[in-house]
Amino acid sequence: VIAGSSFGAAVPALIVQEMLTRIGFRKTLLIYSFVQGLTMLLGFLLVKVRPSVSGPNKPAREIQWLDKRYLADPTFWSCWTALFFALFGYMCPFVFISVYTGEKIPAISSRLANLPIPIMSFASAIGRIGAGHVADRIGFMNAFILAITISGLSQLVLWNVAAETYAGIMVFSVVFGLTGPCFLSLVTPIAATLYGTDNLATLTGLFNIANVPGLLSGPPIGGVILDGAGHSWHALAAYSGSIQILGVACMLYARFKKDRRLFGRI
Repeated sequence: VIAGSSFGAAVPALIVQEMLTRIGFRKTLLIYSFVQGLTMLLGFLLVKVRPSVSGPNKPAREIQWLDKRYLADPTFWSCWTALFFALFGYMCPFVFISVYTGEKIPAISSRLANLPIPIMSFASAIGRIGAGHVADRIGFMNAFILAITISGLSQLVLWNVAAETYAGIMVFSVVFGLTGPCFLSLVTPIAATLYGTDNLATLTGLFNIANVPGLLSGPPIGGVILDGAGHSWHALAAYSGSIQILGVACMLYARFKKDRRLFGRI
């Protein structure tokens, strides 16, 4: 299901680029907004409530909007801060890669300069599906640590050093796309691993709140760093990759608090 959002980002990215070239910004925005509205309406109509299992009716449980025991638990804050920091480095490649490509290869067409974005999105669909299969074997927290570590290193190494040619940019786009967006399919299973399924929706919401600052301000901070460093792409990649590694470091406390074994499945 989550992988569908990646396909939903990749396909329009290809279509919208062609529409912008042929019919201009205003008509593209009008048509795309109309199509998106119809698509979302159709999606809402397809949502069905799961039938209740047979058995004695249980009294409705009171919704607990905030369980204070989470706020006093260092394990919760370990996961929360991990998501908080990791998300600051998540959106930067998506936002800046087309500009980066155009500057590194000045003669390239706008279509080819924007192609890494849908490539990342297609790769993220595969990565989000693959993350579930990997997590079934090594554990959800281990899968998160592995994915975000590779994502951060891909920015620190591939984007920072090796992505000087179009082929290098494409390799980076695939590697980052396969790993960077995987967090989305792992948050809820990690919450269930740590605290069970009671109040799972509330706990998932608390973890998702940690995503908001990075999603909103990660790319703007990256832009400030890029300008402040004299338009050095190395500085941007170093910021984006290192802050994801910092997120991984924050997750290690919760990981080894739950299971101290180095190769424990958790």
